[in-house]
Amino acid sequence: MALTRRQILLLMILRRKFRKKNQKFVQGRLWVRKIYQERKDKGEFHLLVQEMKLFDHQYFYQQFRMSPAKFEELLNIVAPRIAKCSVQREPIGPSERLCCTLRYLVTGDAQSTIAASYRISKTSVCRIVKETTDALWDVLKGNFLKVPQTEEEWINIANQFEAKWNFGNCIGAIDGKHVIMQAPARSGSCYFNYKKTHSIVLLAVVNSNYEFILVDIGDAGRQSDGGVFASSKLVYAMD
Repeated sequence: MALTRRQILLLMILRRKFRKKNQKFVQGRLWVRKIYQERKDKGEFHLLVQEMKLFDHQYFYQQFRMSPAKFEELLNIVAPRIAKCSVQREPIGPSERLCCTLRYLVTGDAQSTIAASYRISKTSVCRIVKETTDALWDVLKGNFLKVPQTEEEWINIANQFEAKWNFGNCIGAIDGKHVIMQAPARSGSCYFNYKKTHSIVLLAVVNSNYEFILVDIGDAGRQSDGGVFASSKLVYAMD
């Protein structure tokens, strides 16, 4: 059925309005916010962190729980796993990614707070923390979290406890930590602990030199210390 002149005119008007509205929407979008464009001039990593590296190693240690030398050593290990390549724009470097992640792990600050300080979007901070922590676990667990595999290794740990701390027949010092979290949907009181928060439990065993030899992560916060220990991999290994 042929359209009348009035119908054609109405369609042309609607099309023109739609085009104008779409143009305004496209013009209003930002490829990169201005505050993010000034990251290298005003961001915390490019100002405060660099000053701490050069002039205040004690304050650097308070912020990242390691010296600048140890930070560079860790960076050399993990950098190949977290370095990014981009054709459209310059990516965030491995050093800044590691600093951002350590800041989150050490201080427990909200990711939105870290994003504002480093002048990085909250979405990018979330992605950086996830990717960097995964990379740290993969590259460090083999060298820095060695579970004793033989009877001789366990006996050696016990001998070190007796020699260093005068505490015989000890194969490890054990403790737990409640890691506060937001309760998952429809979880009820499963993760609600005696501290009135929701958490998962980190159970760790160290040798006489405070070096981790075993960790068990993920039990619900409502469980007691004895319950967490009873269901841990350590008890399974001992049995």
